[in-house]
Amino acid sequence: MKIKLLVITFLILIPSTVVNGMDIGMDKINGTGLETDETAKKVIVRVINTLLTFLGLISVVLILTGGFKWMTSMGNKDKIDEAKKLIKNSIIGLAVILFSYAITNFVITGLIG
Repeated sequence: MKIKLLVITFLILIPSTVVNGMDIGMDKINGTGLETDETAKKVIVRVINTLLTFLGLISVVLILTGGFKWMTSMGNKDKIDEAKKLIKNSIIGLAVILFSYAITNFVITGLIG
């Protein structure tokens, strides 16, 4: 067990120390149009917005899945109740995602200005 832990530690630490001391050619990016002036705040905002968009998409797919289950239940009361529960929970999740998106944009706008 100790040997495995030691090997994992070396596998994690050695590449980071090697890369920190190396020139990996980032200066060659200049002039190619790939350079960016984005700050860390802007990158974080993009990541958060992308994540919330992805979660919203998942919620909409779950709502559609619940509707499909309801349509194909053929009058089975248990399946209808399961579909209603899935739709209700998905709508609640979508509302939470939309509120968190609004709050996040409000806070980020205040931070970035």
